[in-house]
Amino acid sequence: METSLTLFSKHHTIILFGKINMLLFIAKWLSLGFGSGKLPHAPGTYGTLVGIPIFLMLADLDLFPYILVCVVLLLIGIWASQVYSDYLGVHDHGSIVWDEVVGYLITMTATPAEWQWIILGFILF
Repeated sequence: METSLTLFSKHHTIILFGKINMLLFIAKWLSLGFGSGKLPHAPGTYGTLVGIPIFLMLADLDLFPYILVCVVLLLIGIWASQVYSDYLGVHDHGSIVWDEVVGYLITMTATPAEWQWIILGFILF
């Protein structure tokens, strides 16, 4: 059975022949927040939790590089989520939580990497 998947625009389609397509795998893995979106009951909350270790890895960056990384992750996430949504045939499936991951990072912009701020950012987001 032949399935088509739009990756970049309606003019660039990749045909899958029952093989795992690496770009689809990457898009799925990212859009699912490294699998957290598949956890039952409130996958968005789990997606936000995935943002915490990513924030801790980025916390030592100066403001401009931090924002730049957030923008890059946002753009990659838009691509990945669109690819996986197209594959599923569902717009904004509940398991797609990359927006929660990046949203948490944006929430934590210019905050110290201290547990009080991490918890407050989690609650506020």
